[in-house]
This record gives sequence, C-alpha cells and structure tokens, in this order.
Amino acid sequence: MVGDEQHSPPPDANALSVTRTMMAADRTLLAWIRTALSLFGFGFTLAHLIQGYIQSGALKGFNAQASKHVGITLLFLAIGCLVCGAIEHRRALKTMNISLRATLLSPSLLMTAALAMVGIFLLVEIFSTTR
Repeated sequence: MVGDEQHSPPPDANALSVTRTMMAADRTLLAWIRTALSLFGFGFTLAHLIQGYIQSGALKGFNAQASKHVGITLLFLAIGCLVCGAIEHRRALKTMNISLRATLLSPSLLMTAALAMVGIFLLVEIFSTTR
C-alpha cells in the first residue's frame, strides 16, 4: 500500500554535527599539508637545483649559499606547518572527546607524518650534498 512504507529513524543531530566537525578538522589539516607541500617544493628547488645551476656556471651573479639558506628555511617552515597542523587537528578532535587512538589512525594524520619524514629526508639530502 502507498502509506505503509517504513521509514528509518532520522539520524541523530549530535552525531551528524560531530561528523561534520571531524570532516572540517580533516580539511583544515589537508590545507596545512598543501601549504607544506608547496614549501617543500619551493625550498628544495632553491636549495638543491638552483645551487647546482649556480655551481655549474649556468647562473652567474647568484650567491649559492643564499639560495641554500633560503631553501633550508623553507623546508623547516614546511615541517613546522605539518607539526602545527597535526597539533591543531588533535586539539580539534580532543574537544569532541575523540580518542587518541582514533586520531592516530586518521588518514590525514598518517599522511602528515609521512610528509614530515619526507621533509626530514630532504633536509638530510641538502645538508649532505651541499657541503
């Protein structure tokens, strides 16, 4: 019959608001990650590639040490962005009483940790090849 359909109960408004807030925290963390990726790319380019062009003589009049220092600074800023983003993400989830274990298993936070390791690798690479 037409009026005999069974409807599922509406979702709990509180559960939906927690889900929206968690998704907003993830989007904010992803914005931190995008910023860090830009800084990684630009910093590595300045520190490594441009220094190679300067040393080969392709770029004359540029200070090789200046590009290295600016690049390293940008890499440190990128790692700082990732750390700040992870801290902000954890604080946002903590206000909703989300467990630390659930936070650590967040794909966004795992990506943040992986990119921080990449950033540390880039710093080691720059320090080891530009002495």
